[in-house]
Amino acid sequence: MQSTKVLHSVSPSSRAWLARQNSDPYVKKRYMSPTVYRSRSAYKLIEIDDKYKILSNSNVHAVVDLGAAPGGWSQVVAQRLGWDESAKEPPTKLKGYGYGKHRESAIQKHGTWSTPKLVDLKQKESLKRKGKGKSEVAEPDVFDPLNIDTIDVYPNPTVGHGKIVAVDILPMQPIHGVFDFQGDFLKSTTHEQIRQLLSTDPDNPHGKVDVVLSDISPNITGQKMRDTQQSLDVCESVFRFAMGHLRAPEEYNDDLSGVLLVKFFYHQLLQEFCETMLSPRFNDVRIVKPQASRKDSEEAYFLCRGWKGLDDSSMTP
Repeated sequence: MQSTKVLHSVSPSSRAWLARQNSDPYVKKRYMSPTVYRSRSAYKLIEIDDKYKILSNSNVHAVVDLGAAPGGWSQVVAQRLGWDESAKEPPTKLKGYGYGKHRESAIQKHGTWSTPKLVDLKQKESLKRKGKGKSEVAEPDVFDPLNIDTIDVYPNPTVGHGKIVAVDILPMQPIHGVFDFQGDFLKSTTHEQIRQLLSTDPDNPHGKVDVVLSDISPNITGQKMRDTQQSLDVCESVFRFAMGHLRAPEEYNDDLSGVLLVKFFYHQLLQEFCETMLSPRFNDVRIVKPQASRKDSEEAYFLCRGWKGLDDSSMTP
């Protein structure tokens, strides 16, 4: 009886939302899955990658997830690149990266790859030879992923490959295998910091990206033209980022590498953007609406593959 009273106390719109959530198979799947994704939208990326292999591709070494919080898409990327927290046993010599049943205690003691408690191993060994104790070696609690000098002194796990950068103006809880960066991807300073981070990979000295992802939704107001313009603004901003960061096409051995996946909301203006800006610069551009995307939603995704690397300085950040 009490629960009935509570239900009647909420607004009709809230009751409708609760009913939709209770009947949504992807909401149920999210909570029943051994891998607890942080957002329902994770299943959209899973579905797209299962069909188009934008992540499950040997050419993928660097991925940037724009507007990543709370991290559902970054979780999927980490899994597809092998940084999977469901591993049954931790690596024998690489403790502190949050594997399997040892995850919680390891994270508390060592942090994760995105926020590890770094120890300068060279300094530690030097002090050990001099007979000084471990207590004299500083172990900072805060990890700055752009402190390039300290990245290479913390050993990387051998389970996954490639680098994943999650960018958002909001803070995000760490994800194994992901460098989470709190900042505004619209700013040139953020662009440069991302380049610096990716360039620590010796195989990627220029800090280029193979896949740019964006599941950013504008703040929906219910005013059609305003919401459409905001969706267009997001797409244009993500596209400008991609133009400045995607790897040169000559570095690939196929015509479909160099990928941009960005959310949009249906409108003629977005169709024009696709025809005038995206299609001339990618070998394959299509509109995809995964089954995990609700039928009553106007959202869809521009999936752009095969970056042509056209020189357009007016669009470069």
